[in-house]
Amino acid sequence: MTLLPTKRGLLTRFQKTNGEKIMFGLKNSVLGRTFNKTETTGAYDGVDVKGAGMASGLVTGTRIATSIGWRVVEAVAPGDHALTFDGGMQVVRRITRSVLWSSPSNCPEHLWPLNVPVGALGNQQEMQLLPEQNVMLESDAAENSFGDPFALMAAAALVGFRGITRVKPHEKIVIYTLHFDQEQVVFACSGALFHCPAADLGCLLDADASEAIYQALSMTAATQLVHLMAQDLETLHAPDVPQYGTAA
Repeated sequence: MTLLPTKRGLLTRFQKTNGEKIMFGLKNSVLGRTFNKTETTGAYDGVDVKGAGMASGLVTGTRIATSIGWRVVEAVAPGDHALTFDGGMQVVRRITRSVLWSSPSNCPEHLWPLNVPVGALGNQQEMQLLPEQNVMLESDAAENSFGDPFALMAAAALVGFRGITRVKPHEKIVIYTLHFDQEQVVFACSGALFHCPAADLGCLLDADASEAIYQALSMTAATQLVHLMAQDLETLHAPDVPQYGTAA
């Protein structure tokens, strides 16, 4: 049985199956899939993105699967190779950096990062997500609803799911965004899947949706899907992780 109820799941560690090496636990057969549009903003290739608030990107300390193993995002440099969901190893073309909130006033609640307990999204370590960062989840609920077990959604839709909560930041949070030749979904925190934009599109909020590769669910659809996922978990009586609406 996988972390989220699915007919099959992605493995998350180096292992061998029938003598075949599986890098990062990912079988080659799951690569080469295609989806359609997302919305992600950027945060370092020596370029600092300034603004009142950045609600997407990967926070300092987030571990990314690269060609030389798991590396924190702040150690990844342009020219490095990162493992992607659809394209295998892909070259990181540029990296931008920002901060969660640059105003001297308190960070507004809608920008508060989400604290994700170990195992909540396939992650093997506790992690933080920004509310507008798109994440990809696998579940039977998604397959039953959309005909595909994988669904992309803004992290904000996950508040309350498996102990995921918003946390008020008390210090500066630095945000990084990896940019590739095309949009990609990367592996992070030993199992979670995060969307990254293309190097030439910058902020995808300004891009033509018809030209995008990945399609994120609307907040309404994402919230409904998360409720269905929670119901599936309740049916399975998972004892180790808090259910929807229960704090860790």
